[in-house]
Amino acid sequence: MRDRSTAFDTGINKRDVFNGRRACVFCGARRGLTHAHIVPKVEDETWEELKGLGWVPQQAKDVVQEPRNGLQLCRNCHGHFDDLSVFVRYVPEVSKFVFMNFSNITDQPYVNLHQKAIGLQPLERCSPMACLFLIHECRVRGRHPFRQNPFLPQNIEWAHWIPWTGMAILSTVSHHFKAHLLPPRRRRRRRIVMGWKAGAMYKELRVGRGA
Repeated sequence: MRDRSTAFDTGINKRDVFNGRRACVFCGARRGLTHAHIVPKVEDETWEELKGLGWVPQQAKDVVQEPRNGLQLCRNCHGHFDDLSVFVRYVPEVSKFVFMNFSNITDQPYVNLHQKAIGLQPLERCSPMACLFLIHECRVRGRHPFRQNPFLPQNIEWAHWIPWTGMAILSTVSHHFKAHLLPPRRRRRRRIVMGWKAGAMYKELRVGRGA
């Protein structure tokens, strides 16, 4: 029997690449990478309900295979995401996915990552569905019911590893990643292409900041 997660893994491996190398979309780590499901892969009924409500396209693959239901994370970030300590919020006004350290993890890099834009962009063809992050956020906030809904700063900066480490190059006009050819290495002519393929933008999902 063919592995049901093949399409899931392939889609994420092609999408979450920076400067020609795979990396965690939260912290930029290059080692210990795993693939996380936003809606857990055991929640087939939830997935079908989302399709019925029109939140997930009818043509989408199942909850296990759909790459738009997944993220490439290092083991530490994957653990914090799954145990409902952090969430991601899509901000349509600036077209950024923002990391929220909702449980106030005191370790780095999570303190510095709080309220920073991470390595995802909505123009990518297989970009995660923003509505799935909303469901995950509700679960995180349900686990911490007495914490206030965090307000976002007006100027949402990129996570420190994106503009400064050479992992990605940003367009200062569109605030999106742009395709970039690395300079060839000495005695080698092969060029590594880093970038995001253009695709259809998802419908804007507005999350109430004061809810």
